Amino acid sequence: MNNLSILLVEDHRQLAQTVLEYLEQEGASVDYAGNTRLARELVQEHHYDLMLLDVMLPGEDGYSFCQYLRKELALDMPVIFMTARDQLEDKLEGFDRGGDDYIVKPFALPELSARVAALVRRQRKEHELWGDLVPDSDALRSHLYNLRKAVDKPFDIALLNTLPGVGFSIQETTQTHSNA
Repeated sequence: MNNLSILLVEDHRQLAQTVLEYLEQEGASVDYAGNTRLARELVQEHHYDLMLLDVMLPGEDGYSFCQYLRKELALDMPVIFMTARDQLEDKLEGFDRGGDDYIVKPFALPELSARVAALVRRQRKEHELWGDLVPDSDALRSHLYNLRKAVDKPFDIALLNTLPGVGFSIQETTQTHSNA
């Protein structure tokens, strides 16, 4: 779990402290929010690899907050619901609102850790181009130049778009491509 950045949204302080300490011992960096108001601020200011989200929170519930993350902010970070709500209908609603996993309280911390690791591993697969071995050369720039020549040059509309601080996407835009 080294180098993972996790946002824990849980209103039960003792449980939050226990989970936070356990995940930090496992090597994760954990930010804590006791409500969705603070969680909204944190997700807009920081990048997280994963969110642990309680369902029954004061004010806005976890289901609504997850739906907000998916629809309004278009965030695709994995979300694990942590809740005492153990009925099938509750679990189905969690998945329907954008959750990636659902763990029922009380749970074993090693199980939570395994679920976190599995989701992040899948999320990061092919999302990390170089891993820990960033090349010294301009290999990425060269690959992108060749990709732009193949994808964009034959057409009037650029399909390969740079998303600063995020990466690249392939989608039709109204802008014409440049030769850069």
